[in-house]
Amino acid sequence: MKQQEMKNKLNQTVDHFKSELSEMRTGSANTSLIENIKVNAYEGQDFLNINELATISVSGTTLLVVDPWDKSIINKIAKAIESAGKNLNPVVEQTSIKIPVPSLTEETRKNYVKKAKEKLEEAKISVRNIRQDSIKSVEEQEENGLMGEDEMERIKKEIEDEVKSTNKMLEEMFVAKESELMKV
Repeated sequence: MKQQEMKNKLNQTVDHFKSELSEMRTGSANTSLIENIKVNAYEGQDFLNINELATISVSGTTLLVVDPWDKSIINKIAKAIESAGKNLNPVVEQTSIKIPVPSLTEETRKNYVKKAKEKLEEAKISVRNIRQDSIKSVEEQEENGLMGEDEMERIKKEIEDEVKSTNKMLEEMFVAKESELMKV
């Protein structure tokens, strides 16, 4: 595995972890909470994300407003939000949907932190697998005479530094999300 390929995979892991964290609800309204909820808007077509069907905005700190471009699917969007398992109760008005974001209970906050910790572990496992593949690739190149031992050791050190940096970034993202979740 080339070093650039390894860096790309590590970045993908970080981006995926960031995306998973952003979908976790905190006490305040955030568009990422609902933008990727799938809606069966039109029969016979693929499901679409809400952000592909409407404008989502935040009003105050605890209210999301969804303004569908096609008003005929307003009830389908509301139903998708309600059944998404995020404890949200959309209110359909004439041309928009208002979604009050309830504050989280202590127990819910702790469950989200636990989930975030699980996602962190998954990301770290992914990083570890990328590291193992990269080191194995470098060792094979050295065995096949494609590089010298000094070069192999230098590249291994670069891999270790990159992995350490990525794991530190993942930890920092988790700690930030944890404090955001536990803030009342």
